[in-house]
Amino acid sequence: MPPILCGEIERESARLALVRQQIKHPLVAQLARLRAIGSKSAWVLVKEVFGWRRFANRREVAGCLGLTPTPYDSGDSQVEQGISKAGNHRARTMLVELAWRWLRRQPGSPAAP
Repeated sequence: MPPILCGEIERESARLALVRQQIKHPLVAQLARLRAIGSKSAWVLVKEVFGWRRFANRREVAGCLGLTPTPYDSGDSQVEQGISKAGNHRARTMLVELAWRWLRRQPGSPAAP
C-alpha cells in the first residue's frame, strides 16, 4: 500500500476516534438525539454556549446568543428593529440553520408557518 494512502487512512482513523470521543460527552449526546441536530452541530453548541455557562431560562439563552428584540421608543414613535445581534455569532448562525432544518424535517410541527 502506498505511504500516502496509509497516512490518509491513519488521519481518518484518528478523526473517527475523536468524533466518537466527542459524542460520549453527555450534553453532546443529549442534543444529538434531537432531529435535525447532528454530532458536529451538537458539539459546536456545547462548546460555544452550553458547555461553559448555565442558563436559568430562555431569556438568558436568547441574550447570550443576541436573539433579543431591540425596540426603538422615542416619543410617539415605537418601532421594532429586529434582533440585537450582540451575542455569539457562530452559535446564533448555527441555531438559525438548525431551525430551518427542523422545519424541513417536521412540516407538521406547531412551529411551522
